[in-house]
Amino acid sequence: MLKTRRASGREVFSWTLYDFANSAFATTILAVIFNRYYAGVVAGGEKGVWIELFGRGWQVHGATLFTWMVSISMILVAVTAPLLGAWADARAAKKRFLGIYVLMGILGTAMLASAGEGDWLSAGLWFVLANFAFAGGNVFYNAFLPELADPDEIGRVSGLGWGIGYLGGGLLLGINLLMLEAPQLFGVEEFSVQATFITVAIWWGLFSLPFFLTVRERVRPVTESFISGAKDSVRRLRVTFGEIRQHKQIWRFLLAYLLFNDGI
Repeated sequence: MLKTRRASGREVFSWTLYDFANSAFATTILAVIFNRYYAGVVAGGEKGVWIELFGRGWQVHGATLFTWMVSISMILVAVTAPLLGAWADARAAKKRFLGIYVLMGILGTAMLASAGEGDWLSAGLWFVLANFAFAGGNVFYNAFLPELADPDEIGRVSGLGWGIGYLGGGLLLGINLLMLEAPQLFGVEEFSVQATFITVAIWWGLFSLPFFLTVRERVRPVTESFISGAKDSVRRLRVTFGEIRQHKQIWRFLLAYLLFNDGI
């Protein structure tokens, strides 16, 4: 059953649908289509691109350049997420922050459709924006889980979100592959690869709507002014890191997860 002791089944299902929505970015953009398109076409494939910086130049392989863009976006998330997460908790603004990140993600993803051969910088920057929004937005999305479920229900609800997320990502990826390999099924002769990026943006936006229409913030803001909110965010961040320092295994897990996630 979807219903928990804290939320209705409709609200829980709407929460899981956001995972259904943004997992399309993980499959089509990150894992299967855009990553290969950027590395092999936009950034020159094995030939790569010539990059000059501070009077020095390097020939950079297309796949290497894509991993750089992923790393840049994840560094931005790592730098901003703790402070913004603490701020959103204090101001009960998780939903507003997630809305901003969704809009950034949709914009960045849609603009990937403008990427052609040689557009490695502009396409890379749009991808950094989209991936930053995808990963950063999950911080606020996941923070709703303790509000929707009691501790003994969190595993079930979280697992449901993961499962529905895989379903959404796999479903649109299958549609995208059919668009490229069998466009006649859709009544057209051919789809460009860029058309699949547009479908991801639409999918992300469309299936995010139930979350924003149904899921509500249950935590009341504890701060009012911008200055007090900033101070409280820093204080919360210090408390969090102070607690983490007492558990060395958490640091090991976070480091291992960072390296593993960057590797895959």
